[in-house]
Amino acid sequence: KAPAPADGEKSENQKKKDAKKAEKANKKAAHKAESGKDAANEDKDDGPDVSAGKYGVQEMNQSRNKPNIVITHIGDLGVKLNEKTVNIRGRLHASRAKGKQCFMVIRQQQVTVQCLVYVSDQV
Repeated sequence: KAPAPADGEKSENQKKKDAKKAEKANKKAAHKAESGKDAANEDKDDGPDVSAGKYGVQEMNQSRNKPNIVITHIGDLGVKLNEKTVNIRGRLHASRAKGKQCFMVIRQQQVTVQCLVYVSDQV
C-alpha cells in the first residue's frame, strides 16, 4: 500500500485521474480542430447568390389585416390537389439542405407534409 500523501500533495489515484482528464481534453481539442477543417471545406462559397435582390422587404406578419390568400389545411392535401399551387401554414418541424435543394417537414397540429424547395432562375 502506498504511503499517505503529505498535505498539499495528490494521491496516486488523483494523479491518474488528472492524467486521464488531460488526455481526454487533448483528444477533444484535436477532434474539434479536425472537424473545424472539415466544416471550413463544407461552407465554401458556391458562387453568386442567384436570389440577391429578389426577396424584398416585408412588414412583420402580425395578423392585423386579413389577406385574400386561401390557406389549405395540411390534412386536406391529397391527390385531388395534384399539380395545383396551394398555400399552407404550419411550423417547420425539420429541415435538411443538400446542394441547392432543401427538404422541409411542415407540421400543422398532428399532420405533417414534406416540402421541397430548390434554387431556380425565378426563385
